Amino acid sequence: MEKYKNKFISLLHWSEKYTKTDMVYLTKNSFWINANTVITSIFAFAISIAFARLLPKDIYGTYQFVISISAIIGSFTLTGMNTAVTQAVARGFEKVFPESVRTQIKFGMIPAILGLGFSLYYILNQNSVLSISLIAVAILLPIANALNTWGAFLSGKKEFKDYFKYSQIINIIYYGGTTLVILFLPKALFLILANFILNTIANFVVYKLIIKKHKPNDNNEEEALSFGKKFSLSNILPMIALNIDNIVIFHFLGATNLAIYAFASNIPDRLGGLLRPISMVAFPKLAEQEPSDIKANIFKKTSLLFVISLAAGLFYILIAPFIFKTFFPFYIESVKYSQLYALAIILGVTSGLPMIAMYARRINKVHILNISYPIISIAMLCFGGYLWGIIGVIFAKIASNLLLLGGSLCINKFSD
Repeated sequence: MEKYKNKFISLLHWSEKYTKTDMVYLTKNSFWINANTVITSIFAFAISIAFARLLPKDIYGTYQFVISISAIIGSFTLTGMNTAVTQAVARGFEKVFPESVRTQIKFGMIPAILGLGFSLYYILNQNSVLSISLIAVAILLPIANALNTWGAFLSGKKEFKDYFKYSQIINIIYYGGTTLVILFLPKALFLILANFILNTIANFVVYKLIIKKHKPNDNNEEEALSFGKKFSLSNILPMIALNIDNIVIFHFLGATNLAIYAFASNIPDRLGGLLRPISMVAFPKLAEQEPSDIKANIFKKTSLLFVISLAAGLFYILIAPFIFKTFFPFYIESVKYSQLYALAIILGVTSGLPMIAMYARRINKVHILNISYPIISIAMLCFGGYLWGIIGVIFAKIASNLLLLGGSLCINKFSD
């Protein structure tokens, strides 16, 4: 067995002259990230079957709408802290982790007020389900988002095996609890409350376990917290753009059509999730490199990621009809939308690597892209959804992801 292992390692070292990447590091660490993604995808796929077979489309559509609203509210938390923590911890400043959590909880008042504002709007419009749901979002979301910084801490330490282990604790609590609610309390309000309560509890448990085991050192970096705050500000519009599609469809076409779109996008998103760990694993490694070295190799690495993503996307397009006929027969109308949506995921996954390269190099122009891209994307999604419905939203996603990929590559090329 050791003989074959050594041969495999030798093959990886040989490939490095073509990929310009530490392939042993990438293979070893991406294994745990991909293993986590595969297991999480299995959990998510199983619960999607339960959603499809046990819930009416309007209930599932309402549930998805609140999840999207919560993501937009969550964009006003300090989302950039995860990137700052990973970068700082990779350089030995581990105290940034607990300090960032405390800072995020303090700033949680902003999204809390926003969530309560949305809740007031819906109670005035006599929608008690959405109103109560958004009160839960306002209270629990800022706490859960702060606590989940544990993933950034472990990424910075390159403890991807531990990342895998603790992620399974999250999966068991979250998916186990949600399944029970689907079976015994299949209503939109109960599903939404379970989502945020379980997510908060799971992240709190994991945060405490990691603090106890890894005991972050006393090396702090105030600049990291400052960078995280500034980066969070530039993250607001991109996160809104990422989730506005569900809001557009819900308001223009209703909860049932949102359910159809959600199932169309679900599997391609999961497929993209299998490839996104490549960028996640690459980030702490890039953070250690000189900016000039990152710039020299980013185009070749991005091209390789595009080829891999394209192959995976085309394979999904071929098997999508079989998947829906077998597992989601009540959503067979989602197939054509899902196949088209896969093209958007190919471009979205590929753009992740040049974006990570910009963060690792701390290129200031990333803020320009983080402002211009989402504004254009939001406008395209609203325009496409209003005129052409679901198909218009998907074409807008393809166009906006192409814009992001091209913009990030250009900034990497022309920035020093």
